[in-house]
Amino acid sequence: MSDKVALVTGGSDGVGLSVVRALIQNQYHVYFIGSNAAKGKKVEAELKHLAGPQHKSTIQFIQLDLSDLKAVEQFCNEFRQSHSRLDLLLFSAGVLLPSRQTSPQGIEKTFAIGYISAYIIAKSLSALMERGDHPRIVAVSGGKGLVLKERLNFDDFNNEKFYIGLKSAIRTVHSKVVLMQWLGDSLADMGVDTISVHPGIVKSSLGQNLPVPLNWMHKLASLVMPRQSSSTIYACTSEELNGVTRQHLEGGKQTKLNFKAEYVQRVIESTQAVVQKAGLSSKII
Repeated sequence: MSDKVALVTGGSDGVGLSVVRALIQNQYHVYFIGSNAAKGKKVEAELKHLAGPQHKSTIQFIQLDLSDLKAVEQFCNEFRQSHSRLDLLLFSAGVLLPSRQTSPQGIEKTFAIGYISAYIIAKSLSALMERGDHPRIVAVSGGKGLVLKERLNFDDFNNEKFYIGLKSAIRTVHSKVVLMQWLGDSLADMGVDTISVHPGIVKSSLGQNLPVPLNWMHKLASLVMPRQSSSTIYACTSEELNGVTRQHLEGGKQTKLNFKAEYVQRVIESTQAVVQKAGLSSKII
C-alpha cells in the first residue's frame, strides 16, 4: 500500500474521475471532490467495489460547492487538521454555464469554481505538500492557443460587463495556467512541481447546462468519447515528471510557462483582492 495522498477536484466525473481510477490502481489514498452528493457517493461505492476488499487505501468522496469560498476555506482547514501530507493536487473541476451566475460571495460562478477555489486550496494546503514525496500540482487546462495567451481584462476581472459562457470558461482555464506558473515559482523551495495539461476529449457532463439543442449534440457526441484522459493520468502519476515544473503538457510535448512577470503579478493581486473581498482568512494569502 502506498502512503501517497491525492486530492482531486471534479473527481466524480470526466477527466477527474479517470485520474481517480488510475490513482486507486496505483494504491494512492484518494480524496475526490464533487458538488452532487448522491452522484459522488454512488461513484465512491462503485470505485470501492471495483477495487475489491483487498484494497486498503482510502477512497473517499467529499461533497463541496467550490463556488462557495467560505465552504472551500472551511474544507481546507479541516483537511489540514486531519492529514499530515499531500502528494498530488489535481484541479479538474469546471463548469460551462450559458448565462452568468454568481457564487454566494458574488463572484462569477465559472471563475469561482474553476480558478478562485484552486487558488485557495493550493495556498491553504501548500504546507501539506511540502511533506509529500515529489509533490505535484496539476491543472486541467486546454490547448496552447487558448491558455498561453494573455487574455484577462483587469477592469472586468469578475466578468460582469459582457458574459459569454465559452469565453468565461476559457479565461478560467487560462487563469489556472497562470496560477501554475506563479505556484511553480513561489513553492519551488518546497520542492512542489506544477504542471498544466491539455486533457484531450473525454466523456463528461460538462455540457449538461448548455441550451437544449447543444445539450443533445453533446450527449450524442459523448457516445463515442473516451472515458480516460491518458495525458492527465500521465501528468499526475509519471515519475518521468519528477522535478519537472512550470510546464504545459500537450500532445506529449512540454512548453515552459513563461508569462510576463508583470502580468502574473497583476493576476495574483487581482485574485487576492477577490479573496479578501469575500472575507476569507488572510493566512490564505
